[in-house]
Amino acid sequence: MYLDDMPIWGMVGEVDNTVSPPAYKLYTHKRLDIGYNDKQVVDVNLTTDGRIDIRPGAKISYTYEVQWSKSSVEFTKRFDKYLDPNFFQHRIHWFSIFNSFMMVVFLVGLVWMILVRTLRKDYARYQKEDSLDDLDADLGDEYGWKQVHGDVFRPPSMPLLFASCIGAGYHVFTVAVITTILAIVGEFYTERGSLLSAAIFVYAACSPVNGYGGGSMYARFGGRHWIKQMLLGAFLLPSMVCGVAFLINFIAIYYHASRAIPFTIMLAVTAICLFVILPLTLVGTVIGRNMAGTADYPCRVNAVPRPIPDKKWFVQPWLITLAGGVLPFGSIFIEMYFIFTSFWAYKIYYVYGFMLLVTIILSIVTVCVTIVCSYFLLNAEDYRWRWTSFACGASTAFYVYLYSMYYFFFKTKMYGLFQTVFYFGYMGIFAAALGLMTGTIGYVGTAKFVRKIYQTVKID
Repeated sequence: MYLDDMPIWGMVGEVDNTVSPPAYKLYTHKRLDIGYNDKQVVDVNLTTDGRIDIRPGAKISYTYEVQWSKSSVEFTKRFDKYLDPNFFQHRIHWFSIFNSFMMVVFLVGLVWMILVRTLRKDYARYQKEDSLDDLDADLGDEYGWKQVHGDVFRPPSMPLLFASCIGAGYHVFTVAVITTILAIVGEFYTERGSLLSAAIFVYAACSPVNGYGGGSMYARFGGRHWIKQMLLGAFLLPSMVCGVAFLINFIAIYYHASRAIPFTIMLAVTAICLFVILPLTLVGTVIGRNMAGTADYPCRVNAVPRPIPDKKWFVQPWLITLAGGVLPFGSIFIEMYFIFTSFWAYKIYYVYGFMLLVTIILSIVTVCVTIVCSYFLLNAEDYRWRWTSFACGASTAFYVYLYSMYYFFFKTKMYGLFQTVFYFGYMGIFAAALGLMTGTIGYVGTAKFVRKIYQTVKID
């Protein structure tokens, strides 16, 4: 329960397993000890008593009492007792941050060393091939990423969907960073629902980012149905959120649960999508198409796609995609446990500085991993790097969702249709948003890398 935005926890009852069949007891009396300081509530404690046996047809009377007492706790510090430094600032939490930081240093150094040495050899080999005459060059054994220069900047399959996913990923990443910074400054945990309200406001206000990123990319791909792309980009994530929320709401209404969303809230969310998010996305799309909608690739695109040769099993796109999400998930694994515990248990998450640092670490690790994976793919003369780099980064969300399954069965005591759908529905939304964000981060980093290496090589 909540009293003046302060959470209260209490036992509903207990089960006596020492007898057969088990006896179920219900606490019917509650005592509220409320501390006040100058007409402001600063402390609340709940104790329960009055155990009675639960029997079919029994009439149960509930009672409560309230005890008021003066308190020396300041109003600005009344939430300090709910914060658990021993849990969130445990040595393991600090160690996980340090471990993730060292992973970043190691990965960046490894990627730099491998790619610089490998690319240097590639450049030397290509320059040697360019210096040969045509007959010797034809007899040479050409292979590697240079051979696909005429197809590497070819638009991906389903360009409308791809551009919409990238635009939504830009949007989610911007909202995540801004909301986390606001949470660090504003201490949102002191007001119930303030974090969610701030996230919705920031999401609506940052809609031009979605339109600019998706609209400009779709224009560079030569897409003509820009209105469809704008609509898909604007409603890609909100439609998933609303669909899952409506499903959970119908089940909540069936169970008469307090989690049911009022109809007025549904109308308000719909109005925000139609009259705020959509117009701002339109503005961003128009600006993006006019300012960054011209393709200026360093290599021209061939009219006929080059056949993709057979590859070894370890450079197949699906395997690269699955392997690409392991290290990014490892960098946020411990933080996921703290976030899940605060969201699905009784802990209040307040260490948003950790979250911001982990977000930065996740971004760097994702970029490094997707660059390496895309380089392997291009070196196998497979030019389908756009979707592969996006899926490689987005696969982090797949492992997060697998971890959420483990957390549900081994760390929570939820059961039944409503709790199961509620948990996995909202975790699915979280994983989808995370996948859009990490997929976009991976693609953007890989796109800069691909552009850089093809700018350096002399291509006839």
